[in-house]
Amino acid sequence: MTRQELLDLRKIKVVRRGGGGPSTRGRRTARVGKLGNRTWIVSARELPDDPPPDEQAMIDKAAADLSMAKDHLDWIRMIGSSKIVREGQHGDQIVVGWRPIKGAITVYRPVPILLVQKAIAWTRLYYEEPSGRGATLPWATFANLAKKAKHTRKLLKTSTQLVQPDVADRLIDAWKPAAK
Repeated sequence: MTRQELLDLRKIKVVRRGGGGPSTRGRRTARVGKLGNRTWIVSARELPDDPPPDEQAMIDKAAADLSMAKDHLDWIRMIGSSKIVREGQHGDQIVVGWRPIKGAITVYRPVPILLVQKAIAWTRLYYEEPSGRGATLPWATFANLAKKAKHTRKLLKTSTQLVQPDVADRLIDAWKPAAK
């Protein structure tokens, strides 16, 4: 499925309706949640320790809810009240700038947020790390690509910011040739 087809599908408003009649009287109809359609650049740094047991239980629950193996599911733990924490939704795209404890920053091509999990002290964004050819770029290459896509905000290695839709489209289109 192409990116344009996905964007067209996201525009369709879906409302579930019961069949009516005596068997559904008095029951609530399920509401379909809104699917995000924004693109974010998210800086993530490696945590030095494994999550505590209570957080690990929530990670395990997310993997089970998404029917994914834990080793295929990645996440970013966000603290504070940044815009992505307040407004990020499953279905939004994220470009993850991964900062290991030691080594160079790697930027992953845009992937959808599969689940947003909120707790009192943090919010977790779950995604599947892209693989294959062109899945990653070095930071400097990505920064140049973003500039060519006409991203006007200053990109820092610790940036977390919303990308304008037209810039996101150009960035995604330009990613493939840049990765070759």
